[in-house]
Amino acid sequence: MGLLDHDIWESLRPSVRIETYDRDGGHRHPRHRIEVDTPADGILVRKFLAATIPCVVCGQRIHPVRQRQSKAVHLYIAVTCPLDVSYACARSAKAAEEYRRIVAAVRERHPSQQPEPGLF
Repeated sequence: MGLLDHDIWESLRPSVRIETYDRDGGHRHPRHRIEVDTPADGILVRKFLAATIPCVVCGQRIHPVRQRQSKAVHLYIAVTCPLDVSYACARSAKAAEEYRRIVAAVRERHPSQQPEPGLF
């Protein structure tokens, strides 16, 4: 079961936005960050952060909604093990495919976020 199949997806999806991040691949092959607009409702934030799914590569239970290390609450989506657990999971073809699925699901709801070449 991936994030799109989790019960939390319907309440999470309106808050998800895609950001082009070309620092790694440049303008020709940008990566995308899947960010979450932090809800004002603290209970909903805790619900997002508490959700678990299996890593799309190895199956280990992970938290797909994570908080960036900063003073403010900045949330993002990751569907694999954290980098300090398994770098290979995060850089796998299975991970890239799951991220493509999430981006497509977000763009279905927000057509203004048009697909770009070289998604992942």
